[in-house]
Amino acid sequence: MIIGLTGSFATGKSTVARMFHALGAKIINADKIAHKVLDEPSIKNKLLILFGDDISARNRISRRKLGKLVFSNRDLVVKLNKVVHPPVIAEIKKELRKNKQTKFNQRKVIVLDAPLLIEAGLLKLVDYLVVVKCSKINQIRRGIKNGFNKSQAIRRIQAQMPLKYKIRLANFVVNNNFSLEKTNAEVKSIWQKITPKK
Repeated sequence: MIIGLTGSFATGKSTVARMFHALGAKIINADKIAHKVLDEPSIKNKLLILFGDDISARNRISRRKLGKLVFSNRDLVVKLNKVVHPPVIAEIKKELRKNKQTKFNQRKVIVLDAPLLIEAGLLKLVDYLVVVKCSKINQIRRGIKNGFNKSQAIRRIQAQMPLKYKIRLANFVVNNNFSLEKTNAEVKSIWQKITPKK
């Protein structure tokens, strides 16, 4: 079984992924795959041609510099996605195939943790969609806590598909506005509903 896990900037998706992992799920993290893709010479060269040398640091693509540039302009986000999405999607599919072929029992659950799961056309790969939500105020607060300033956090939120549209497609929604205990209780409730019983 594959659970698609998504949300928006700083809604707490990674926290929820860790909670699913604690329950026994195997996590495939799309962000980690994207970081590896950025280090591939062919992708790195394409990005340098598109966005210039200012996005590099120590002979690598600086995600911070790249993000600062592209999230100020929706057209640049589209250009970035055209370069990065195809190899990331190919690697995600490869990981899913590999995990399905290992000797998991029938109760094994894979969580595909992907911020752009819907936008990248990965919805058809999952059995259930879980969307993590919180208020925009909390998104901005958490973004600032993670090193972004207010305007950068707002631009990141605006660059993504609005949460309300993701929620319409969801099988389950985790409200991450409150305590970690409450969020964890919601995750456990979802787990009990969708994992095959012994």
